[in-house]
Amino acid sequence: MDVFAMSPAGAGKFLSVLSIGYITGNPLVGLLSDRLGASRKKKTIIGMVLYLLPLILLCTVIRGPATSFLLFPVYFAIGFFAATNILPWAHLKELFPRRIIGTALTCANFFAISGAGVLQYLMGVIIERYPSVNRAYPPEAYRDAFLLLLVGMAIAILLYWKVARETREP
Repeated sequence: MDVFAMSPAGAGKFLSVLSIGYITGNPLVGLLSDRLGASRKKKTIIGMVLYLLPLILLCTVIRGPATSFLLFPVYFAIGFFAATNILPWAHLKELFPRRIIGTALTCANFFAISGAGVLQYLMGVIIERYPSVNRAYPPEAYRDAFLLLLVGMAIAILLYWKVARETREP
C-alpha cells in the first residue's frame, strides 16, 4: 500500500493472487514430485530455488508504479512456488527411522513456525528503521525487509544442499 499507493482493497487483490498461486501450486507440486524421478533432496532444492526467483524480482526490479504490472505474476509465482514447502517434510520423513519420525517432524515444524514468527518481527524492525511520512514507509524499507527473506532463503538453500542427506543412513 505504501510503495504503490494502493487502497486496502487493491492490496488485497495481490494477497488473493498469492493465495491463488499457492492453491494452484499445491496439487501440481504433489503431482510433479510423484512423477519426477529426481531424489527428494534435488526436488526440494529446485523448489527452494524457484521460490527464491520471484523474491529476487521483488527486491531488485519492482520499484514503484512503473513496475507494478509485474506484481501479479510475481505474487502468483511466490504463492505457487511456496507450495514446494511440503517437499522437505517428505524428504525428512525418509531420513529418520519410523520410531522417531514424529519427533523429527515435530522439531522441524517447531523451527518452521518459530522462524516465521521471528522473521516477521525482524522485518518489522527493519521497516521501522526508516522514517515514516504520513504513516507510510519508503520503498527502501520494504526492499530491505524482503532482502532479509532473500538472504535467509539463499542461506537455507546452501545449508540444505550441503547438509541434507539423500537417503536414510543405516
